[in-house]
Amino acid sequence: MELVVLGKITKIRGVNGEFKVLSSTFFGKKRYKKGNKIYIGSDENSLRELTVKAHHTIDKFDYVTTEEILTTTEAEKYIDMNVYAAKDDIHLDKDEYFFGDLEKCDVYDEEGNRLGHVTNVEEFPAQITLNVEKENKETFYVPFVDEFIKNVDIENKSIIIHVIEGLL
Repeated sequence: MELVVLGKITKIRGVNGEFKVLSSTFFGKKRYKKGNKIYIGSDENSLRELTVKAHHTIDKFDYVTTEEILTTTEAEKYIDMNVYAAKDDIHLDKDEYFFGDLEKCDVYDEEGNRLGHVTNVEEFPAQITLNVEKENKETFYVPFVDEFIKNVDIENKSIIIHVIEGLL
């Protein structure tokens, strides 16, 4: 089972074991839907499966309660651990991608010239940005918006971008 990180537990809120999760997903409403399975642990080899009981979002934080953890004392041992979901359990709409699927994609211009590969995907307040490393190890950044991203082919691990002056 392939997992994706949904966020990191930063603290516990209230007395019923509600997790405060610093979110790394844009789709918290889908991921933390009542009845969905999530996994908590320090790494993928030490996970505990839990069932979502309730969820709400405030700013960049998701607040999640589960069927299995009912007290603050029990929940506190999971502070600083990651929350995961099974990748196969998550349906993405057209033009939605997992950050991990974008990483390591080769990046090409519209003429088919290879420019480099995606090393990281970063989320900024204005937009998501791809960090692209060239062959010479220099990095350039591409906003993940329609004006720059012309085609994403996850199966073939390639992204075609529109290059403007100063981008590279």
